[in-house]
Amino acid sequence: HLFRDNELILGKLKVGGETVNLKRITCPLFLLAGTRDHITPPPQVFNMADYVATPPEQIQRYLVDAGHIGLFMSHEVLHTTWVDISQKLTKLSAK
Repeated sequence: HLFRDNELILGKLKVGGETVNLKRITCPLFLLAGTRDHITPPPQVFNMADYVATPPEQIQRYLVDAGHIGLFMSHEVLHTTWVDISQKLTKLSAK
């Protein structure tokens, strides 16, 4: 559904019987991509900004030196990028 048929971007993906509408996403986004990610390469991650309704100034892009698993398991990414994202999320939650 996601990779072969690209149903999410085409507006045809159904979850729980409901079609996923990316334009319903209006919250701040933190798009994290890895320079060595061959599963979800940076252009694919960052292109999500073109399909949501979140204002551009509320979309932050992070590009780190990591592969797909390294985005979530790398010591460096966990202790730098994820800390930064977590701090920003905490500030947004306090508003």
